[in-house]
Amino acid sequence: MTRSAALELKLAALSDSLKHHSENCKEFGDYCERKSFDPWKELYPQDLASIPQIPTSAFKVGEILSVPSSQIIRRFESSGTSGTRSKILRDEITLARLSGSLRSSAEVWSDVIGDRDLEDDIFVIHLGPSRKDAGTVWFGYVMSLIELEAETEHMMKNGKVDLHAASALIRSALQEGKRVLVVGAPFLVEELCKAFQNSPICAGSNLFLLTGGGWKKNISKAISQSDLASLAAKSFGIDSPSQLRDVFNQVELNSAFVQCSEGRLHSPPWVEVIVRDPLSWKPLDSGQIGLLTYLDPTAHSYPGFIAGEDLGSKEEHACSCGRTTQSIRIVRRLNVSSHQGCSLQLQEKKEEKSDKDKLGKSNDPF
Repeated sequence: MTRSAALELKLAALSDSLKHHSENCKEFGDYCERKSFDPWKELYPQDLASIPQIPTSAFKVGEILSVPSSQIIRRFESSGTSGTRSKILRDEITLARLSGSLRSSAEVWSDVIGDRDLEDDIFVIHLGPSRKDAGTVWFGYVMSLIELEAETEHMMKNGKVDLHAASALIRSALQEGKRVLVVGAPFLVEELCKAFQNSPICAGSNLFLLTGGGWKKNISKAISQSDLASLAAKSFGIDSPSQLRDVFNQVELNSAFVQCSEGRLHSPPWVEVIVRDPLSWKPLDSGQIGLLTYLDPTAHSYPGFIAGEDLGSKEEHACSCGRTTQSIRIVRRLNVSSHQGCSLQLQEKKEEKSDKDKLGKSNDPF
């Protein structure tokens, strides 16, 4: 698909989404009025930066819905620990679109899957809970969706990850000639790598590691992605650092950004990324660092036009991996953020204890 054709489809999806949410979500409809934005007008590329975007802090105050509450089937929360977590309610349509966003990233996964049969030749080790056990932990649920695509074993039960069982399953699957995908938060992937240090294996091209959720609570002990790839190479004998990939998402965003073989976090073609100056709110050019904000038309139960809490930049030039969609580079979280990410919730589940927020109250700039 050409860029112009993809843009046309994106504009159509965003236009439909704007009409739905302005008509069915009073808060968003009123917000559009205050911003003097007409959601019913024909949408052009130059209009995208004018679409009102909801700060993630607004989802901490109350429920924001565009469908009747009777249609909600799952409730998810951010992992803030100050007692004010974002609450996102999803209906069947919204969850189905999330699942589709991961499947639609097949182009990014093509070199991971290779010529293997997804159902018969791929085995997934998920260092997290199943969808059933994920509860309100958003990223645990997102990462568990891979079970819909391939044979999957979830290694977190009752808040604990069984690294011994994971190690045995990896060795067994490789001996059967399967390609293994290890999925989990980076601190858990690091722990698994260390569990193999005394008896490393040589997986070659038959093992990939997919991380997501960030280090967050473990930030003081965090290592770079390149260092984690080096550790994985020593433990698993993988052929290339590109066999370690990252996935980006946040509870308010209904689409996943998947890292390609060149290391770029690509947005799905229907998501528009806008980088803004945090003070003036003006959109910034590609390569400039500012606040990452998103227009995601796949959210049906709530407006997916959000302003996040990450500082970063976007790139719009074609990637050597073959994809032409926007990609983002995350620099850091805003210092004022009280969120500590989904990895924190998984860590809390793993340790079976709660931690007090040491970052202070949120001072949202909007």
